[in-house]
Amino acid sequence: MKTNKSIYLSPFLMRYTGLLALSAIPLVPLAQTRPNVVLIISDQHQQQASGCYGTSIRTIHGESPTPNIDNLARQGVMFTNAYTPSPLCAPARASLMTGVYPHQHTALHHKVNDLEPGHVRFPGILPDLPTIGQVFRENGYRTAAIGKMHVHGELDGANDLGFDVADLRFYTWFPGSHYRDRAGGDWYKRYRELPPYQTMRYRDIDPVRFAHLPENLTVADNNSYENRYHIETLVEEEEQMMDHLVADESIDFIRESVEQGKPFFLHVGFEKPHEPYNAPRRHMDMFRPDDMLLPDSWDAFNHMGPRPYHMNWLVRRNPVRERARNTIASYYACVYALDEQVGRVVDACIKAGIYDNTIFIYTSDHGEHMYHHSMLQKHNMLETASRIPLIIVYPKTLPVNEVSHSIVSLLDVLPTVTELTGIETPATFSGVSLTKPVVGKDDPERMVFSEFYSGNGNYVMFPEAQIVPMRMNRYKQYKYIYTLGFIEQLYDLNEDSDEINNLVIHGNASHKEILEKLRAATLSGWHVDTSPLLGGTAKIENDGVNLTWDALAEANEYIVYRGHLPDIKDASIIGRTRLYSFSDTTTRDGQTWNYWVVATLDLTREYEESQLYKGHPVATASMPANIPASVPMKVYVEKGQTFDF
Repeated sequence: MKTNKSIYLSPFLMRYTGLLALSAIPLVPLAQTRPNVVLIISDQHQQQASGCYGTSIRTIHGESPTPNIDNLARQGVMFTNAYTPSPLCAPARASLMTGVYPHQHTALHHKVNDLEPGHVRFPGILPDLPTIGQVFRENGYRTAAIGKMHVHGELDGANDLGFDVADLRFYTWFPGSHYRDRAGGDWYKRYRELPPYQTMRYRDIDPVRFAHLPENLTVADNNSYENRYHIETLVEEEEQMMDHLVADESIDFIRESVEQGKPFFLHVGFEKPHEPYNAPRRHMDMFRPDDMLLPDSWDAFNHMGPRPYHMNWLVRRNPVRERARNTIASYYACVYALDEQVGRVVDACIKAGIYDNTIFIYTSDHGEHMYHHSMLQKHNMLETASRIPLIIVYPKTLPVNEVSHSIVSLLDVLPTVTELTGIETPATFSGVSLTKPVVGKDDPERMVFSEFYSGNGNYVMFPEAQIVPMRMNRYKQYKYIYTLGFIEQLYDLNEDSDEINNLVIHGNASHKEILEKLRAATLSGWHVDTSPLLGGTAKIENDGVNLTWDALAEANEYIVYRGHLPDIKDASIIGRTRLYSFSDTTTRDGQTWNYWVVATLDLTREYEESQLYKGHPVATASMPANIPASVPMKVYVEKGQTFDF
């Protein structure tokens, strides 16, 4: 369908706004009754940048920028506290495929050994982890992954991640089935603004389309956030855009699956609204830069300076109001274009007569700061980067027009769809099914994590560090963030949604208790090859259970935990020491005991440029070699065992 002459109005929209009667939609009898699954994942879609999530930004007609996503929310369950396993594409997407956190699947970075995904099978996601594609294929489903995947471990001809159909890869090296293979790569080069277009003047690329731009403006000139104009994509036709092609092939797969009478699992990998922030002209024209509302913290750098635990390049130093508005308008144009393709895919299921027997999920791999905190992109744990949209639609089982405030993770998608389809959930999956939270049976003590590992010399306090492990723990109203070598962060999001008031410094006694609880839960079991946990042993001796562990040069104090269960969340603090050993003389007989040691770090350096931490030490003297927590230490005290107390 040609869509560049007028605004596309999805029958999905018309159906649920009363403009199209249900009887007008041709229904196709189904030979199968097991529900289909359509998993739609975009790239870098900030949760707040959707009408259903409350954005105040509107089109030139005063309408929501995401009408199709909004309608999905009205037909299903919208989760407001959903978090990515990583604020970075590749590890987050590997987690979606495998159902485990990045440190468990081990694909922590965008590149492995300087290679993009698709070049090698290993290193990548561990081979013993079942993927969602494999689970559904082994249970009789026809499977497809169309569009962006960006998963280390997928390798053409060697590891298909369980997908019968794989096409239109973007970053993943996938000869013959890549976006760059279309039209000899020209569409791809235009889309990503690569050579030869990168150094060309817009007027020379197309003197008609770009006649309104400054005469000597080059594509490279506009590829800077500080010098951005509101310019349409270099791609000449809408049908050549990555996401339009992804929707086309997804629609073909849906039609073929219905014709074959087979249930299907379809992963739809849209690329927008990831930069470059440009879209076809009619989408760009839907948003006037002068109408764009800047976040309250858009120039926070001018007032507070940088935060020491964030990579230096993320901050827009001295941002310009006009350019920021251009960027925001361009980003929302990409969101609007993405939403249209979401509508086309859902629309195809309506036309095929399978909408009511299909589970729809809409989500994104991570967020986008878009000038919140004077930042762009992601790469840290602030809400705009780590919190994601998540909508699940299946009225046969799930409520309609429901809003859930439960704390959930992208990892929960897999166990949710396996439960809804009646498939046994693999024991490896770390998430939980989201059917319980939507009926009020969520776990109030649940903790959800996110991880990030890039360094590459981008931290001012540790310019030599190539990897800086970072882990977030979201618990109740609190967010705890541990960045190795830096001051910890604890925020009460109910009171401080902008994450400015670090309770590690400004908290009270109850906040200290929460801090120690979340620190222990976050560090324990966090296995990182480059920063291993401290080794430790527990031995029964005459005077009790004696613990010893590896010393950490940057440690200030060691806190000793003990509990019956193998989870530190159920343990209690039994002591504190500056030594590398501890004797538990209070243990009683006939029981198994688990011990852990968690270290606090000795912060010695201040960061003068940061107004938030003026007068407070924020970093250790050197980057610690280990995650400052021990491996679990376990002993069994036999019945009748006595100690010389």
